Amino acid sequence: MRYLLGLVVRYLMRPGWRALVVYGALHVPPPPIDPAPDPDGGGPPPGHPERLCADRPPDRQERLLWRQLTEDRWFGDGP
Repeated sequence: MRYLLGLVVRYLMRPGWRALVVYGALHVPPPPIDPAPDPDGGGPPPGHPERLCADRPPDRQERLLWRQLTEDRWFGDGP
């Protein structure tokens, strides 16, 4: 009886288990990829040297440049 049980496990159960594992692996979706950054995403990415500090107000030169950019067209409220 023990010999027959070993044959059943070796030739039926183990290949059946492996087939179920492969079948399940085929139905698992691939991991999602990171979406491409938005081209109008509001400036350079984090850590970029030209990124403005959120905790500091703009200095005199930055306010002057913003005024020059927005004097003939409206870009919204500047800093």
